[in-house]
Amino acid sequence: MFPKMHKASYPVLSAPAAVLFLMAVGGICIAGKPADAKPTGDVHDAFHSKAIDTATFRGMLKSKALKDVRAELASLRKTTPSTRLPTVGKLDSFDFMPPSYTSKHVHTVLYYRPKSSQEGKLPARVLFILHGGGASTSNDDAAKKVAASYLQGFIPLADHYGMIMIAPASGFGWNFATSFLLHDLAATVRAELDVDSNQFYLYGHSMGGMGITREAQFLVDTFAGFISEASGMQPTYQTDWRLRTYFNTRFVQINGMDDHFNVGKPDSDSFIMRSRAVAEKIKAMEQEMKCASGYKLVEHPKEHNPRMDLVQEAFEKDLFPHSRNLYLADLYPVGVWVNVPQKGNSPALEKRQYGRFMWIDVADIAEGAANCYPAGRATVKDNVIAIAFTEPRVLRIRVYLSERLVDFAKDIEITLNGRTAFKGVCTPDVDRMIEAARTHNDQMYLFENWIDLDVTRKATLE
Repeated sequence: MFPKMHKASYPVLSAPAAVLFLMAVGGICIAGKPADAKPTGDVHDAFHSKAIDTATFRGMLKSKALKDVRAELASLRKTTPSTRLPTVGKLDSFDFMPPSYTSKHVHTVLYYRPKSSQEGKLPARVLFILHGGGASTSNDDAAKKVAASYLQGFIPLADHYGMIMIAPASGFGWNFATSFLLHDLAATVRAELDVDSNQFYLYGHSMGGMGITREAQFLVDTFAGFISEASGMQPTYQTDWRLRTYFNTRFVQINGMDDHFNVGKPDSDSFIMRSRAVAEKIKAMEQEMKCASGYKLVEHPKEHNPRMDLVQEAFEKDLFPHSRNLYLADLYPVGVWVNVPQKGNSPALEKRQYGRFMWIDVADIAEGAANCYPAGRATVKDNVIAIAFTEPRVLRIRVYLSERLVDFAKDIEITLNGRTAFKGVCTPDVDRMIEAARTHNDQMYLFENWIDLDVTRKATLE
């Protein structure tokens, strides 16, 4: 059963004040376009339609020059009604079969669209929620009820911020399939609603929080930040390559001292001790790397129940001020390749991979007997992009280029594991910028070109 919520007070803001508040704490900022730009709902729908090719879509745009096209894409607004999430002002649900799954498995997805998000002044933030429940959610019907209970507890927060909430129900917990589910679900939300894809957040409590500690590393390019509550990363997951991703995102861990998962438990099982171990490792990394991470540990004296006051504080202080930044010059990218057959009520993910991490995409990973999690480092300085991956199963890497990272007027050099893999000119290309955004189903994923690196051969622009 869903635990009792600790309530927080939510000040009531007038509509103009609410808009100013959203802008102050990280509302969307579109270069070259005011917030009241003319709605372009039909073009927004075309952007997300697989039935429309890039050339046809480009003909629908008003702009021609690359700079103007980039601003127009960033300004696209969803103005047509949603077919899958039509209800406003109360809880509702829809059935969702993730395209990444290789077996038929339907999730019930609960959602809540507050009336305050329909004012049309700014695209809405979105909060995805992974419910807790453990054994009480061992089947889909029970999971649906628990997910609905979590959403109900978050309604005051959603109404206060005009924030849309999305909560998939899982009758098999939050395992290896979670990141694939969330990538697919986020793409659907971007297509169906008027949202700011740079302001997607992920919260999980208890079992849901545990899922976030295991899967956040593969979700950094989709979510602007994470809150994991009443949970703790298992010692076997506290590896350097997982923890380094906290230097590319915001991650808040909230734990209660009187949580029954802490009292009388050995350090390896205690959420408090697990999280303190992570914090110590992150601190050592910060000292070694001479830079701050986005990890924050919050402890309180209470029990297992969600602390809405601390969740709200984490949003306002740690997450909302920082939109997703796809153009970081220092990355710790990770990818995933899995081959998992259907077992029990868990879906199959047979020979599936996801490798995009901001502007690095591990585009091709060799098949193997075991699951694979390639991790590396990628930096940009003075038009030199240095990439290092030690995983031998990585076959091809796509490097997306942006004027925010490189000077297209000069030669661009890319080194791969210490050797020069590409050196030459790569010019901005409008069609490629559009194709990159549409391929990722994200109008804010704006990169002016890309270079493909064959790990075993020379680079290509094809």
